Amino acid sequence: MRASLDLKSHRCPDMQSKLYKGLQAFISSSANQVLIKCIDPRFKSNLTQYLAMSEDMSVLELVAMDTITLSAKVIEDWEKTGHTVYPMDIEGISTVQLALVQKKGVNQ
Repeated sequence: MRASLDLKSHRCPDMQSKLYKGLQAFISSSANQVLIKCIDPRFKSNLTQYLAMSEDMSVLELVAMDTITLSAKVIEDWEKTGHTVYPMDIEGISTVQLALVQKKGVNQ
């Protein structure tokens, strides 16, 4: 089973906090994988640092990274969930990073 963690337009430091809490929730869930979406340019480095240096995250591994275009549809979908997107949050951002993380020892 795959979970989803959409960090929407959150950027540091909110992104870091939400990412860490989301990964902790994933560890204790029944899901085997989580697809994380984030616009923050520091997302990948934060994620890999958590996975490498945080003892409670040692059960997780990064499987794949990709990007999609930050389109009006993506922003509209965020707003439909009640998330407010401020212009300064997405200024200079053209992509959404996707990361597939799974629990170690799990076959895809």
